[in-house]
Amino acid sequence: MISSPDLTDTRSRLADWLELRAVFSNNGAGEADLLSIARLTSDDHRDREVDELGIVVEEEILDQQPEAILARVSDEIGHRAQTLETQYPFVISRPFRLSLKSFEELSEAHWTYLFLLLLSGQRDKALPASEKIAELTREGRVLFHACASIGVAGLLRNGGTIWFGSPRPDGMPFLQALASVCEKLGYGKAKDYIPAGLPTQPQDDGIDVIGWRQFRDSRNGGLLVLCQAATGDNWDAKSVIGAVETFRAWFDKELYAKATASIAVPFPANHDVGEHPVEGYEAAVHNALHRSQSKHGVLIDRCRMVESVVDVMADIKNASAVGGLDKLPELERWVRETINAVKDAA
Repeated sequence: MISSPDLTDTRSRLADWLELRAVFSNNGAGEADLLSIARLTSDDHRDREVDELGIVVEEEILDQQPEAILARVSDEIGHRAQTLETQYPFVISRPFRLSLKSFEELSEAHWTYLFLLLLSGQRDKALPASEKIAELTREGRVLFHACASIGVAGLLRNGGTIWFGSPRPDGMPFLQALASVCEKLGYGKAKDYIPAGLPTQPQDDGIDVIGWRQFRDSRNGGLLVLCQAATGDNWDAKSVIGAVETFRAWFDKELYAKATASIAVPFPANHDVGEHPVEGYEAAVHNALHRSQSKHGVLIDRCRMVESVVDVMADIKNASAVGGLDKLPELERWVRETINAVKDAA
């Protein structure tokens, strides 16, 4: 049902595999599942495990690798559980095992996590292929804009957001959507025509979410965030930093002198970070995320979006200003349908 992982993959990808397996198993998933994969892999390739002299490596030495993998995955799961606390949708038991909470126990934050996990799983080719799953994936990539919008709202704390990326839920054409942005912010003036030399069919011109945090005077000069929602393998090639400047061309009276760029992704920020034998894993994560943030702006990953759902839902006064919040019930429906589609495809 869920394809077997490559044990040389990053600890984040292996943790995702374990979570996905727990979603589809009545008995959960844990240590035994990883060790089973390691044992099969080791048995299949035993004859190729040789040292620099061409001598076959001792079996007991080979058996140390699964223990190291298990320790890394356990650390990653522990980090997620510690970060999200009660909003982590799995129960961890000893010996190391994950079990999905019952559907009746799941909150909006839990459903959001599962939505992002399944979307990441499809990207990582962990899910089977079928027409239904492909259709749900296309829908999920659109719904992800809602998660990105809520993530930006969580970043801003009591800020407002607009789902600007195409296709927009309100169906507004581009120029009308620009005017709506200015109206919501209370300042700026969008062009009422497409200037010569600019894209004739801009859709969203690379901006998926617009967020703001302003003072009560409603004048410009507050904090503006422009976000890219990226779900595909080429996410690292997408950056809104350049678009922050080019987006200005659509306004007669500009919205911002400076704006903060950000990127929202459905997987953990450390998803592609491998181990480092000398400096250690945490140093590798720090350097990789620092580099990524230099390229993309503020990183809003899976756990940060789940955290934002909790914060935005608790802030009833400002919740109506957050674009995409009304789509949360659709995440639950999408997760249920995707789980059934994966079972049907197995």
